[in-house]
Amino acid sequence: MMQKGSMRAMLLLGMALLAVVLPPVTTRAQQSDEYKKVFNQALEDAKAKQYQKAYEGFLKAAEMAKQANDEEVAQKALRIVAQLDYNFGLRAYHNEQYDKALEHYTKGIEHDPSYPKNYLGKGLALLKLNRIDEGLETLKQALAVSKEAQDRQTLQAAEKAIRDHYLYLASSTLARNGGNPNPSDAREAIGYLDELLQIEDVSPDADVYYYYAEALKTLGEYQKSVEMAQKALELHRGSRTDKAKIYFVMGEAYMLMGDKEKAREAFSNALYGSYKAPAEHYLSQLSSSR
Repeated sequence: MMQKGSMRAMLLLGMALLAVVLPPVTTRAQQSDEYKKVFNQALEDAKAKQYQKAYEGFLKAAEMAKQANDEEVAQKALRIVAQLDYNFGLRAYHNEQYDKALEHYTKGIEHDPSYPKNYLGKGLALLKLNRIDEGLETLKQALAVSKEAQDRQTLQAAEKAIRDHYLYLASSTLARNGGNPNPSDAREAIGYLDELLQIEDVSPDADVYYYYAEALKTLGEYQKSVEMAQKALELHRGSRTDKAKIYFVMGEAYMLMGDKEKAREAFSNALYGSYKAPAEHYLSQLSSSR
């Protein structure tokens, strides 16, 4: 996945470079326009895939443009530098060099704080380095900067990264004791899910409500478990097997409530993938107990 992202990032960078070509240097004020020559040479280096040379050239052009009070060119140069920082970071991340990736992403944020992709990359690198609190805070920054920049792709990626982290915490908690969590585990999982829902700009998906249903079933709150399962079904967009797990937990909750008819209906919709055999087992039990 990171390799495809790297190729896409390089393509976007190429398109961005074509969009910011400066006009040719005129003979007037030749000395004061020297930074434009440096900028345009950096563009040529980037097009030639000499990215490190281009990086140094854009940094030099930005500094010279600031000295010439040309903030527009300085900002354009630093935006491209930030894009290059992101590409360098992406390559390091893909190679599992997370410390190195973090350095590149951090530099990118310093060069252009309005470029959201470096916040996303930095947050993911921090999570890989087990610096969880810093990583989550940086991903929240990615949400805010992406929203401001109207970068929907990065916004969704940051949202997914945050949601996936909390879902991992909830699911691994409920998987304790061979998938037989105790009430304490269930309450801990619910705490993670509640914390997720409190984060602005991160919307719940089907899995969020599925794990609520599992945790509430463990706590004996069967009606609430069914309600969460129903919400999960409303949001479900995945495979039949993913949908089967929602019907399965719903069937278990109905069965524990003593509603055999609804339990049979739910288990009948859970006859897919790894849930097929246990659903058939419960259906057999429910049929024999009529």
